[in-house]
Amino acid sequence: MIKRILIPLDNSKYCDSAIATGCYMARYYGAELTAITVLDIPGIENSVGPVPMGGSAYAKELREHKKKAAHETLEEVLAKFKEKCKTENVQHRVLQESGEPAEEIVSHAILYDLVVMGLKTFFHFGTSDEPGETIDKLLEQTVTPGIAVPEDFPITGKEMNVLIAFDGSLPAARALRQFGRRLDPEICNIKVINAGDDLEKCKHVLERAENYLVAHNFKKIEKIYTPGKIISVIDEQHHDWADLIVVGLHSKKGFFDKFIGSLCRHLIQRADKALFLGA
Repeated sequence: MIKRILIPLDNSKYCDSAIATGCYMARYYGAELTAITVLDIPGIENSVGPVPMGGSAYAKELREHKKKAAHETLEEVLAKFKEKCKTENVQHRVLQESGEPAEEIVSHAILYDLVVMGLKTFFHFGTSDEPGETIDKLLEQTVTPGIAVPEDFPITGKEMNVLIAFDGSLPAARALRQFGRRLDPEICNIKVINAGDDLEKCKHVLERAENYLVAHNFKKIEKIYTPGKIISVIDEQHHDWADLIVVGLHSKKGFFDKFIGSLCRHLIQRADKALFLGA
């Protein structure tokens, strides 16, 4: 079960949703919640750019101004996190780091059970208003799975509809195993879906997934086979039903991009449904 949850903080609505989700999960599972803030020193340094002759003093002043502004923003976000944890009576602590955000987050994530963050991240807010690293790029560098949430992810405390995309590949298997060992089976209504031209092979793959889930006390399981394209089928028939979609990260070697990789990227780009991403 989940005992340690890491939440990387930024100044976005996605982060607000991640904090709410993390607090709910920490309370439900009796876990400790850790927030990490990273002052993006390399990004700020690089944003100043080449310094013309005689401009070193101005460049230094500009860098210090940006660092101070970014630090103040992180303090505001951190205060919001602490207040939410206090209100929800959640055990929590804080890590404050400086450096390259993705590297710092990955280095800490390896000793947590779960990372909770937004489907879009804004860790470089001191130098850019655009989204930065996607959660799949962060999680593919660690062994820790993650839950990525949209701007609005309502936590009701009731049953959760979970759609699991499973093609029998290693990325999909890792996601299934990590999900099965972390989420409470009592609250999950599950659909396991596979797509392909070989009906018997697809059915066999789904049966293996079902057997694993049953062994971990999941009871409400429906197996779905479709000969259509997995992205279209999920978008048109199952997306609205699901509260959470379980999908493996694409292989670094690209072996499974046809099913898992393309689906994972598509769902992250949509950014409107909570995802459980196996690492």
